[in-house]
Amino acid sequence: TPLAVDQGYLVYYPGNSTTLEFNGMANNGSFVADVAWPPLGNNFNLVPNPFPSAIDWDAPSGWTKTNLNNAIYIYNNASSNSAAFVWASYVGGTGTNGGSRYIPVGQGFFVQSNASSPVLEMDNLVRLHNATGFLKKGNPEINTLRITSHANTYSDEIVLRFFEGADEDFDGEWDAMKLKGGDLIPNIYTTSADHTQLSINSLPVISGNVAIPIAFEWLDNGNATLNFEGIETLESDKSLILEDLLTGSTIDLREQPFYDFTHETGNIPERFLLWFLGPTGNDEFDTNAGETKVWVDRNQIRFMVPDNQGFGTVDLFDIRGRHLVNKQFYGDQLITLNGLDVSSVVLLRVTTKAKVFTQIVIIDK
Repeated sequence: TPLAVDQGYLVYYPGNSTTLEFNGMANNGSFVADVAWPPLGNNFNLVPNPFPSAIDWDAPSGWTKTNLNNAIYIYNNASSNSAAFVWASYVGGTGTNGGSRYIPVGQGFFVQSNASSPVLEMDNLVRLHNATGFLKKGNPEINTLRITSHANTYSDEIVLRFFEGADEDFDGEWDAMKLKGGDLIPNIYTTSADHTQLSINSLPVISGNVAIPIAFEWLDNGNATLNFEGIETLESDKSLILEDLLTGSTIDLREQPFYDFTHETGNIPERFLLWFLGPTGNDEFDTNAGETKVWVDRNQIRFMVPDNQGFGTVDLFDIRGRHLVNKQFYGDQLITLNGLDVSSVVLLRVTTKAKVFTQIVIIDK
């Protein structure tokens, strides 16, 4: 059966004793892959590494990439169980689930077109002529947080990274979409401001207080764990708090970089918020509320600071760090914030001469 050399293929065979033979000339020199707009499946195109060597997706020359996003995706089935596959993704120096700039010989991979008349062309300058390419290490990751989910010996991974010029919306140059793994995989993903599910999410450098939604999906019931790596690469003056919206639990990830929880298939995916709190948020993030009392009644927040003398200030932020309320109060009387036009999680910060109190509040209109 003739196979078009400008397309990628996935070969499946149901036994270890199967031998498949492919005959033809090895490719050399310029090669144009078959990419289209719009094919089925969010404009994804399966293309080949056409050469008898590895290739470098980030090679400084040898590529022509027109009307294509910068991420690549590889089907990664390291297990013999067909329900246990994950997707490796890579974009702009960062990969998940083993994704890398180096694409092995004989490996098909997905690219995503983003406009009409896309082009993917390569020549010998993208090739790696020895195995040392796979041993190369990129620059150390800075301001990069890796989150791995684990359940029943299987895992999945996402990356959050922060740099000047990144966008909260999906950016095809620096973000990678989330392709969910098989039925056994504890899938994890984050969501951009325009509601795109992502495996690699590049965000602006954090200023102030920001919450990033983290979603978890697993087609089974049981115990699971989230592990956080790279916390030391983030700015040390920011607190990093994981909030479980289902149980109300909060974890200071700088003290405990993992979270064990119980999952049921009926749980909503958008279960977690990852809070980045400014310099006032570390020791003062007090989920027990201390002496400050907080009550929530639909779209009203009431609080009081017992024994407070003098003036104080209350600030309210949404999960994107936007400043919703700034109000001054005096003494220890009951304060009410009325008419809040939000229905989500917000951050309440109360500042007095004696203390700064910070608490996550869930408003349900």
